[in-house]
Amino acid sequence: MAACDYLGFNIFFWNYQNYWNDLCKFDTPDISYDDFLTGMSMTYATVHPKQQLFNDYSTQLYNYCLSGSSSAHGHTDIYYWSGNTDGSTSNTGLTGTKVGIGTDSPSYLLDVAGSARVTASLYVSDISSDASYLQFWNNKMRIDAGGNISIGASATGNEKLTVTGNISASTSIFAPIISATTGIINGNLGVSGRTLLGTIDAAGASYSQDKILVAQSDGEIEYLTTAELKADIADADYWSANTDGSISPSGITTNVGVGTTSPRTKLDVHHDPTSLANNTGGGEVVTFGSNTSGMVAGKLYYLNGSGAWALTDADSVNTGSSQLLGIALGDAASKGVLLRGFFDVTTYLGPGSFNQGVPVYVSTAVGKIAITQPAGSTDFVRVVGYCTDVANVIYFNPDGTYIKIA
Repeated sequence: MAACDYLGFNIFFWNYQNYWNDLCKFDTPDISYDDFLTGMSMTYATVHPKQQLFNDYSTQLYNYCLSGSSSAHGHTDIYYWSGNTDGSTSNTGLTGTKVGIGTDSPSYLLDVAGSARVTASLYVSDISSDASYLQFWNNKMRIDAGGNISIGASATGNEKLTVTGNISASTSIFAPIISATTGIINGNLGVSGRTLLGTIDAAGASYSQDKILVAQSDGEIEYLTTAELKADIADADYWSANTDGSISPSGITTNVGVGTTSPRTKLDVHHDPTSLANNTGGGEVVTFGSNTSGMVAGKLYYLNGSGAWALTDADSVNTGSSQLLGIALGDAASKGVLLRGFFDVTTYLGPGSFNQGVPVYVSTAVGKIAITQPAGSTDFVRVVGYCTDVANVIYFNPDGTYIKIA
């Protein structure tokens, strides 16, 4: 039986009578603690069953009172701690080395079932090996012996901060070096210094070479050093526009192509007006003029002596015969005025019927473009472009001369 099973006073009494009563009271007995326990066991074995049962009940009651157990039945190991004079606590029981708060079956040296509050600092004095770490919430966050913090399911990492999952920051994240296998930025990226792409040494102190990422036509990403990029630019002496609005080197001539991959001149621009919507166009566009509102997209204007765009009228030579002409692209000059290019004139075309290749004129209908040339007395006739093979789309290119009808 365990030592704590002999707490009945009758066993203590008979043990004293049998082994201690005849000893000299003036001398310290030569009996060890183990001998004392052996005597208690022998005494228990020699007493009659009534005394044994009385001892069992007494012992059970003592253990119940000392352990704080919710049950006074059966023998219970003692798990209790006491405060020391230096403010620390130590195990003063005869068995067990664990403390449970809110649980009677602790699995750790200190096992708290429920919330714990620390109003000052929490110190962990020794995390001495890689196998030891401070763990939070089922290993969702831990700090290892090297001071590395890992966050995430079964988080482990060799960096100062390793996160399994996304990081959200409402303000700024500052770091001298940010290294990532892949990265996506939804929004703006601001760089106040140099942007270096390349191989970073282990200490993050230097770069082996600057590199630039270049998307290829097959969707692959190629790493080019600055020297390689310069060589490619030197070999590709002209650039062409792509369908996504970007431009790319396209050959080994000295020409630039827009809308074509085979430019024949220094600047070779290919137009395709088939996609124009009503009252839209493009080409050579200016944004000067004092008009801040009131203009109508699709109507024909001339620049008057006050620096404002005014509506044309072929009834008077003062309203568009010799002045600079343009088609409004919006309700203000700042939205653009087309001086030369292609335009869909569906809304403000007339009089006359659209016919491929024929000239168009300043109309006697204010702000319109006519297929039929003006014929009234004192009207002026001025060609402003030609019909294309795309319905209601004209090539707008005003003639610099006009004729006044007598």
